[in-house]
Amino acid sequence: MSERSLRTFLLVGLAMALPALVAVWRMDRFTLHLTVNNVHNALLDALFPVITAMANGWVPVGLSVVLLAFSWRSFLMMGLCTGLSAILVQFLKQVVFPGHDRPSMFLD
Repeated sequence: MSERSLRTFLLVGLAMALPALVAVWRMDRFTLHLTVNNVHNALLDALFPVITAMANGWVPVGLSVVLLAFSWRSFLMMGLCTGLSAILVQFLKQVVFPGHDRPSMFLD
């Protein structure tokens, strides 16, 4: 990858993340939560629970099976990365942020 393409990638990523960073910096958490959750689309409201459920394990399993057909090392790396990321997420949820409000708590 050339230096120019890497620089372009980083600038585009920063330009896409900048509005979210400004919103997080300038708004209180409750207002930001309400603002984000007031945007609805019937198709996307039906689609995103399916995508979320797929991320619970079906995509990594499917990808692992495909990778196993080509390279056992890629298969092992996929399993290692998936397993370590799951452990990290659970550690953050249970140890680092145990009493942190979940988005559903804002609705109560």
